[in-house]
Amino acid sequence: MPMQRNVHIVTDTGCSYRPEDAIVREHGIQLIPLQLSILDNGSWTPKQETEIAPGQFYSIMARMIREDGELPRTSGVNPGIARETYLRLLTQENTAGIVSVHITAAHSQAMNAARLGAREALQTYAGNARIEVVDSQQLTIGQWWLAAHAAQLAAQGAPLEQIAAEVKEMRTRVQVLAVLENFENLKRGGRADQIKGRLASILSALHIHPILGFKDGKLDIFGRARNARKARMRMADMALARGTLTHLAVLHTNAPELGDEMRQQLAGRYHGPIEMVDAGPVLAVHAGERAVGVASCTMS
Repeated sequence: MPMQRNVHIVTDTGCSYRPEDAIVREHGIQLIPLQLSILDNGSWTPKQETEIAPGQFYSIMARMIREDGELPRTSGVNPGIARETYLRLLTQENTAGIVSVHITAAHSQAMNAARLGAREALQTYAGNARIEVVDSQQLTIGQWWLAAHAAQLAAQGAPLEQIAAEVKEMRTRVQVLAVLENFENLKRGGRADQIKGRLASILSALHIHPILGFKDGKLDIFGRARNARKARMRMADMALARGTLTHLAVLHTNAPELGDEMRQQLAGRYHGPIEMVDAGPVLAVHAGERAVGVASCTMS
């Protein structure tokens, strides 16, 4: 069982893990599910991300694209669920505060919903504990690393102010890059708007694949190559060239064989552990299937 701590750590399922995963229970982190809406027989049905198995989700998304020309809709965190989560933690004995780390605010409403839930929880709660809501400026495993570091600090008895400050410092050292198999989901979902001009010029050139990532929480282009395979190779080079790494991981959206190929490529040049993560439904909605990414964190 996770040890009792004075500062509780919360994140959302944009981190690519689920509440039942062993690593989540080990760290004692509370996960708030992101919300999805699924089109079925002409009606949109809201779902918590945790209600849909990843394998099932990919089948649902493929069916929606094929039959309706639509993607599942993502809508951040339910403020009511956030409020209930915070209030339950606040009322536990010896709680000094909560640090809540969320998917990049530039591309999700999760931060706003978490802040609203925190405000409502504190209005109900009669004690002196605080809630600090932190923008990870990342998603998937990059977001998870920040939450896990916060949990480690909390387990060591660090105060809320130190935990929040270290998470904000660590996020400047985290990078998540990805190469997409195609760009239909990105264009359908509107997440390409911020880089629309540059992305359009790249996509108009024959067989040019961009390497995408987040800069200050916003989607950006970090490089390009002649095809997806060369883009993945360059992405690996970029991650390994960042300096001394404390974390390295491979991400994929329903493409374990491509993920394993990338991990083998990295393992030939990096001798530390390399995590493998199915990035999950929220990223898959926008990146599409068979996207591959590399996440890294440099030493401070």
